[in-house]
Amino acid sequence: MWRDQFDFVYREYDEAVFPITIHPDVSGRPQVLLMLERLAEYIMSYEGVTLRRSMKSQMIS
Repeated sequence: MWRDQFDFVYREYDEAVFPITIHPDVSGRPQVLLMLERLAEYIMSYEGVTLRRSMKSQMIS
């Protein structure tokens, strides 16, 4: 599902943010971590894509 969403955003927009939100109840499960690792590798294989951290820590003064 996330791959399809990313492919759409990459195809349709010149610039975009693609946030991934994961519920804390599942974020630490091994199978979820493996899936996220594969998703990150897939997304980073596209030209012009950069990985950024959340801006939340930058907004707090």
